[in-house]
Amino acid sequence: MEAKNNKHSRKPRLVGGIIGEMLQGWNRSTELCVDLKTILRSDSKMKAGKNYQGILRRDEICEEFHYDEHFTFTETAPWFSKRNPRVFVGKL
Repeated sequence: MEAKNNKHSRKPRLVGGIIGEMLQGWNRSTELCVDLKTILRSDSKMKAGKNYQGILRRDEICEEFHYDEHFTFTETAPWFSKRNPRVFVGKL
């Protein structure tokens, strides 16, 4: 019995279809002419091509177009987690 939906079948699929399913529910937008303030831990200025982990916040809600929008990016500490942390170290 063949699956009715392509995402559950084992047949080869186009990469564009797979990526489209992965990004489903994500909204894309481009904000033009904004001021971005950065608060970084690792660098004094953002470097081109480098990824930063952090929080991007819109400072003002722009309902009318009488002023420029302001955003603040705050870099957070990277997440480090051990794969197999020891809960108990000692002798029984």
